[in-house]
Amino acid sequence: MPIPYRLNPMGKSNRPQSFELVVKPGILATDMTYGFTPYWNSDGYCSVDWGDGRKEDAVKSGTALSHIYAEAGTYTIKIKAECYQVRFDTAGAKLIESCSDTLDKLGNLTNGDRMFYRCGNALLSLTGLPEGITNGSSMFAGCTNAILPLTDLPDNVTNVSSMFNGCGKATLPLTSLPDGITDGSSMFQYCTEAILPLASLPERLTSGYYMFFHCSNAQLNLTKLPEGLADGTNMFNGCKNAKILLTSLPEGLTKGNNMFYGCSNSVFSLTSLPDGLTNGQGMFQGCSNATLPLTSLPDGLTNGSSMFNGCSNATLPLTSLPEVLTDGTRMFQNCTNAQFTLTNTKSNLSNGSEMFRGCTNALLPIKELPSTLKNAYGMFWACKNAELPLTILPDSLENGSYMFIDCSNATLPLTSLSSSLKDGSAMFYNCKKAQLPLSSLPDGLTKGTSMFLGCTNATLPLTKLPDGLTNGAGMFSGCTNAKITLTKLPDGLTECSQMFRECTNLEVDLDTLAANAPAEGWTVLTNISFMFYGCTKVTGSRSAFLAKCPNVTNITDAFTGTNTTE
Repeated sequence: MPIPYRLNPMGKSNRPQSFELVVKPGILATDMTYGFTPYWNSDGYCSVDWGDGRKEDAVKSGTALSHIYAEAGTYTIKIKAECYQVRFDTAGAKLIESCSDTLDKLGNLTNGDRMFYRCGNALLSLTGLPEGITNGSSMFAGCTNAILPLTDLPDNVTNVSSMFNGCGKATLPLTSLPDGITDGSSMFQYCTEAILPLASLPERLTSGYYMFFHCSNAQLNLTKLPEGLADGTNMFNGCKNAKILLTSLPEGLTKGNNMFYGCSNSVFSLTSLPDGLTNGQGMFQGCSNATLPLTSLPDGLTNGSSMFNGCSNATLPLTSLPEVLTDGTRMFQNCTNAQFTLTNTKSNLSNGSEMFRGCTNALLPIKELPSTLKNAYGMFWACKNAELPLTILPDSLENGSYMFIDCSNATLPLTSLSSSLKDGSAMFYNCKKAQLPLSSLPDGLTKGTSMFLGCTNATLPLTKLPDGLTNGAGMFSGCTNAKITLTKLPDGLTECSQMFRECTNLEVDLDTLAANAPAEGWTVLTNISFMFYGCTKVTGSRSAFLAKCPNVTNITDAFTGTNTTE
C-alpha cells in the first residue's frame, strides 16, 4: 500500500539548514524524555536527528515525536521540516535550553499557538518571528527565561492572547502592535522586564483584559485608548513606570476593575467616565498623580470598591453617588485632596467599609446615609474636616466600628443609633465636636470598646447600657460633658478598664450597682483599672462593688478621684 503522506527523510529536505534545538535531559530537569509535535499540510514533512546518533521521520501530521535519552547531558536536536505549526511543549518542555535564531527554518509557519508553552528554561533570543504567523496565542507563555528582544510582530497576527504571558525576562522593545489585533487578553501579563515603548494601541482592540498586567518596567507613552475597547480589566495593573496621559476613556468601556491600579506615574485628568461602566473596583487605585476632576459617576456603577483608593491628588468634586452602588469599600480612601460636596449618599450601598477614610480635606455635609448600609467599618475614619450633620443612622447598620474615628470637626447631632448595631468599637473615637444627644444605645450592642472615647462635647443622657454589652473598655473615657446616670451594669461584662475615666458628670452609686449585679457577680471580669478614675460624682462602697467582682486582678486607680468609701 502506498504511503499517504510525503516522507522526506533526513538530508532530503529542500531547506538547506536544519532548525536546531538544544536540550539538557537530566540537567535542566530530571526528565529524560523530550518530545515535540509537528503539523503540516499535504506536501509537508518532518525529520529529526535527536543528537545522540538516532534519527526519526515523522509519519503523520499532528502526531507527537518523542525520544528517551539514555544518559544525562547536552544534545543538539536537528529538525528538517515543512510545517505550518510546531509545538515544542509536548514532553519535557523544561529540558530546552536554546534554539536557532530564526523559526523560518521550520517551514512556512502560520500558527504559533503554544509553540514554546511553558518552556521555562529556554533562553530564546529570537529577534524576529515568521511573517506568516496569524495565531500567536500562548506562543511563549511561561517562558520565564526567554529574552525575546523583538522590535516588531508579524503584520497579520490577530490572536495574541497570552502570547508572552509570564515571560519575566523578556525585553520586548516593541514600538507598535499589528493593526488587526482585537483581543489582547494577558498578552504581556507578568512581563516585568519588558520595555514596550508603545505610543498607541491597535484601533480594533476590544479586550485589554490583563493585557499589560504587572509590566512594571513598561514605558507605555499612551495618550489615547482604542474607541472600541470594552474590557479594561487589570489592563495596566502594576504598570508603575508607564506614562499614560488620558483626558477621556472609550465610551464603550464597561469593565474597568483594576484597570490602572498602581499607575503612579500616569496622569488622568478625566472629567467624565463612560456611561456603561458597571465595575470600577480598584480602577484608579494608587494613581497618585491623577487629578480626576469628576463631577459625577456613571449611573450604572455597582462596584466602586477601592476605585480611587490612594488618589492623593484627585479633586473629585462629586455632588452625588450612583443609586445602584452597592459596594463602596475603600472607594475614596486617602483621597486627601478630594473636594466632595455630597449632601447625601442615597444608593443601595451595603458595604461602606473605609469608604472615605483619610479624606482629610473633604467637608462631607452629608445629612443622610443609605438605608441599606450594613458595614460602615472606618467609613469616615480621619475625615478631620468633615461636617457630617447626621441626625439618624440606618436601621440596617450592624458594624459601626471606627466609623467616625478622628472626625474632629463632625457635629453628629444623632438622637439614636441603628437598632441593628452590634459592634461600636471606637465608633466616635476623638469626635471632639460631636453632640451625640443619645438617650439610649441599641439593645444588640456587644462591643463598645473606646466607642465614645474623647468625645468631650457629647451630652449622652444615658440611663441604661445594653444588656448584651461585653466589652466596655474605654467606652466613655474623657466624655466630660456626658450626663450618664446608671443603676445597673450589664451582666456579661468582661472588660471595663477606663470605661468611665474622667466622666465628671457620671452619676453612679456603687452600692446600687452591687445590689443590681448578677447573683454570682461579674465572674469573667478581671480588669477594672481606671474604670471610674476622676468621676467625682461616683459614690458608695468600693468593697461592696468589688465583692461582686470575684476574679478581678487589676484595680489600679479604679476609684481615684471619686467620692466613694472603703
